[in-house]
Amino acid sequence: MRISVCELPDSRLEFEPAWDNLVQHVRFAESGLVVLPELPAASWFGATPDFDQGRWDAVVAAHERLTEGLSAFGSAVVVSSIAETAEGVRRNTAVVWSSETGLVRLHAKTTCRRSRGSTSSRGTRRATSGPRFTTLVASGWACCCARS
Repeated sequence: MRISVCELPDSRLEFEPAWDNLVQHVRFAESGLVVLPELPAASWFGATPDFDQGRWDAVVAAHERLTEGLSAFGSAVVVSSIAETAEGVRRNTAVVWSSETGLVRLHAKTTCRRSRGSTSSRGTRRATSGPRFTTLVASGWACCCARS
């Protein structure tokens, strides 16, 4: 199996052409698995000391649009994380997508990366429940995600 692991630009001006190039690469290389970066659909939102609900809502909407377009990867399985609000709680959720299963949520991360002056830990909450391990079979490949 061929695996494509990528880094995408944080700049939204550079993101779209890089995304198109990634889709073309995955098709050409016939990748079976695509590993996207954490929260790839928006510029890093936790770079300021104050949480901004409007910014969070825009990040969630960007991830919804991105996941709706994952079918561009054809039969490849895609893993990443998305920003979402579930039951009133902001989450950075690990996901896997395949043409067979669609988007499947694996687990909410227990912590977000944090840099000096960032809101990342203040903007999302620690996951409090769920399985210790989640296994999903997508396109014949088993994906296992461990939680701490």
